[in-house]
Formats: sequence, structure tokens, C-alpha cells
Amino acid sequence: MTTVGKRGYSSAAEYATSEIRRLILNGELPAGERLEQEQIAEQLGMSRLPIRQALDRLKEQGFIDMLPHRGAIVASLSVEDMVELYSARQRLETWALTDAWPHYTADVVGTLKDHLSQCEAAASSGDLDGFMAANRAFHLQMYAPAGNRHLQSIIVKLYDLSERYQRTSLRQSGRMQLSNTHHAEMLRVIEDSDLPGLLAAAEQHNRATRQSVESKIDA
Repeated sequence: MTTVGKRGYSSAAEYATSEIRRLILNGELPAGERLEQEQIAEQLGMSRLPIRQALDRLKEQGFIDMLPHRGAIVASLSVEDMVELYSARQRLETWALTDAWPHYTADVVGTLKDHLSQCEAAASSGDLDGFMAANRAFHLQMYAPAGNRHLQSIIVKLYDLSERYQRTSLRQSGRMQLSNTHHAEMLRVIEDSDLPGLLAAAEQHNRATRQSVESKIDA
């Protein structure tokens, strides 16, 4: 692993996992696409062993399916899967927000405002990748003050699994701007010391994502 693109990864399998996941998330590997190990290995400039390891990891993460006689394919998006993901997230995020609530200091609120500014800049320029990074930082910062590393770890896993649905939603016209409106409302109720308002705003935010994705999948 000597090329620049592979620096910062602990193994070839880690790099392959990251790259294949990126290709799935940005749509270069669409749902239902068959993943040929030899072709991917050639594309990434490595042997097939780390590719097999990467596909095993991505299967565990829910990004690919292993089918008899077809091998690995990119997992399809489904309303059922999205509902399960977001229902689990809603319960855990409510817990995390409630526990984090007493620890929303001025520094935490300042950091959230910085992330929101980054979200707004990305939305203005149509930078979906930049928006996703800032959006992720905003949400995880809201949960972090809860101080429960196991809860945070589970939320991160579910959040990352839902990224394909988030991107499906945010590619629709005006969705990044609407998301930022929700973020601003969350900040407002935090500054107003309104925990029920925060929980309601977070639920509305997730519900809007689910509804926009449902309309896209059913279309």
C-alpha cells in the first residue's frame, strides 16, 4: 500500500472497504450491481484477498447482499429497511438527547453553530459530500455530551447505515436547505432551554427524511 490514495489506512482491506463503500454511496455502484472481485481488485490495484475481506465487512454493515449463484451485489434500498433503521435511531437518539441535555454548554452550542454554518455553506454551493460531513458532525455533536460511549457507538453505526437514505433524500431539490431549517430550529430550542421542543424537532427532522425517501422509492 504505497500509493497516496491508500495512505492513512491500517490495511489493504480497510482501504478497499472504504473505497467500495464510497462508490456505493455516490451511486457509482448502484443497487443490484454485481461486485466482481477480480474487477474491483484491478481497479483498486490490489489482490483479491483484501477485496473478499472488504465484501465480508460490507455485508455485515448492510451495504451488500450475498446471493446464491450471483455472489455479492449492492443491497437495494427499501422502505421497510429504512423504517427499521429510523425507528431504531429515533429511540436511541431520544435517549441520547435527553441524557445530553444537562451538558449543553456554551461551548457545545458554539460548536453546533459552526457545524450548521458549514452545512449552510455546502447547501449553498450544492456540495452534497461536504453537506454530509458537516451534517454528520452536527448530529453526532448533539449526542456526544450524553457521555455514553456504547450508546454513541450504536448510534454512529445506525447513522452510517442510513447514509444511503439520507443521500437519496438530500439529492432532491431544496432538501439540503430544508434540513438546515430543521437544524436551526434544533439550535433555537436548545438556546430556549426547551427539551420537549428539541425532541419534537429531531423527530420532525427524521420524519421529513423518511417521507422524502418513500416518495422517491415508490416513484
